[in-house]
Amino acid sequence: MSSTREGSTALLASCRAQFLDTLAAFARDRGFGQPEWIEGLVTEAGSAFDELVGLKDRQGFEAAKSLTASRISLVHESDLEFSIVLTDVARRIRERCEHELARLHQRMMRLLDHQDTGSEQSPIGPEAACRGLRGLSDAAGLDPELRLRLISDNADELGHALLSLYRTLDKELAGAGLQVASRARTGAEPSHRPVGRSATGHSGGPMASFRDSLLPQGSARPTAEAEETPADLLQLLHQWIDEHCSEAGGSLADGPLGPILPTRRAAAVRAIERLFDALAGDPSLAGGLRTALGHLRVPLLKLALKDDGLFSIEDHPANRLMRAMAIACAGVRADTPTQSPWTAGADRIAREVQQPVDDIGRALTLALGACESLIDQRLSGVREAARVASEAARRSERHDQCLVAASRAIRALVDPATPAAVADFLAMYWVQLLARTAYGQGVDSADYQAQLRTAAELASSAASDVDPARRHQLAPRLPELIRRLQAGLEGLGLEPARRQAALAPCMDLHAALIRGTPPPPSPRSAASGLRLRDTPGLDRTRLLMHGGHTDRDAVTPKWLQAVEVGEWIYLTHAALGAWHGCVGWIGAHRGILILVSGEGDGTQRLLVTARALSELAEKDAAHLLQIPSPMEACARRLAARKGS
Repeated sequence: MSSTREGSTALLASCRAQFLDTLAAFARDRGFGQPEWIEGLVTEAGSAFDELVGLKDRQGFEAAKSLTASRISLVHESDLEFSIVLTDVARRIRERCEHELARLHQRMMRLLDHQDTGSEQSPIGPEAACRGLRGLSDAAGLDPELRLRLISDNADELGHALLSLYRTLDKELAGAGLQVASRARTGAEPSHRPVGRSATGHSGGPMASFRDSLLPQGSARPTAEAEETPADLLQLLHQWIDEHCSEAGGSLADGPLGPILPTRRAAAVRAIERLFDALAGDPSLAGGLRTALGHLRVPLLKLALKDDGLFSIEDHPANRLMRAMAIACAGVRADTPTQSPWTAGADRIAREVQQPVDDIGRALTLALGACESLIDQRLSGVREAARVASEAARRSERHDQCLVAASRAIRALVDPATPAAVADFLAMYWVQLLARTAYGQGVDSADYQAQLRTAAELASSAASDVDPARRHQLAPRLPELIRRLQAGLEGLGLEPARRQAALAPCMDLHAALIRGTPPPPSPRSAASGLRLRDTPGLDRTRLLMHGGHTDRDAVTPKWLQAVEVGEWIYLTHAALGAWHGCVGWIGAHRGILILVSGEGDGTQRLLVTARALSELAEKDAAHLLQIPSPMEACARRLAARKGS
């Protein structure tokens, strides 16, 4: 009895520790890594855990049943908006993790030897996690706007982190012998619903459209009875498929048994065969993924003989599995000559479905869970690869913010009438000095304000419409102005010869103004644009950001405003080439992202500012990768081609 109790205590402590570690890792990845902030998070989340298992004050679990959202500090009248957002986020995460959390909660009830209660009382549920985030917010002293952004901008990532935790803990408790009551499930029931989607939502989508396009013209819709395939015939058809319809083999629809198929079933079978024929030669898919998808040909042919849901249900496990396989293999180039770990993993999962089974729907559902675990494994690697570069990214984000402020200040001083010599000097040199001072001392510092006044004085000194009296006043002020400009250039580390060369066009301009003669011709230099450079101290890590002044701020696309860790971005740049990267880290101000390459071992990193991505997006050189189910995307293409 004592050893059993000790084992239960150890398991409970493990659950608590992993729960708190997950929340702490989530906070650090979002840029909230100060020890006192993490302490605030784990203290509050740990208290919620202890209350809900009955450890705190020895209240017992039954007393904890009455805990509501307000009881665990989700509702505070003093900051109602934040509380509403917290409650909504907890609800959304609960819906996303409903299946996994329900199973895990049952196991924890067995562990605690309590009667089952609703999973909203789970000590590791979203409500307890959100209480921890409130503790983080309070410890960090975040202002109302940042508190809301911490929660609302990162809700999906928190849900993903908790979902991964629940799967891990479920396996751990199951391995310890804590069983759950099984529920009857249909073979085609999904393992869990994506946020905002019905589990049985019907759709006249591309799959149904393509199948219907293969029906004989003028054929009436048959009755359900007419479409039923007798069990003995179904067994014969399955045997024929196993013997003749390998991944690149014969056709059931066009073979000797095709004519005995009911009309609608024949169209369904023909649709599956044509879809897999097209997928086998799809040049946009990595070769390893095409091979893995091919393993599903035989199982889906069998399913098409009896399951209309394959075509009419948007969230059918087959469609979701193929999309999950595509996500797991995202970023692997189509021309990759060797098998990557991710295409190999997808191949292994698909081969399991290929094995003869009585319930194909359930096999698909199990494969979907395995593929989601593969995605989680890959994302964990992406996040770890990004974490290595997170400190460099924070510095670059701050540098870019300072460069933005300096560039806007220069734009306020320069107009189309400003002589090119002055405009270029401010854009090429002074903007760098302002950015450097802002980074080290802040925009409110005395040095920054003095440098800004010097820039304004230089801009006003170059006015071309000055009268002789003002030109006479300009001459005695120029030596002091030039001295301050020289000092600024020296602060940038320029050698005397370079300082002289940088100021020469302005000095020539001033000389012409004092003489009353036309200034020497000087066309405006082009903006510095984006620069790609290595990141010091980090291997295989590059930074793409603006190198200096910009004439305007690019408009941030909506997808970039909402992008989250785990999503994929495609971009192309002259110095970089075409690049696919998974978002592994986002700066606290969403001003910079760390992308991790989908190629090779996944350790190539690109730090890229939001400004750089916005500018590329305006040129259609950067976009968010939408990863559909390959089967659904192929059906859409084939249906469109047939209809044209």
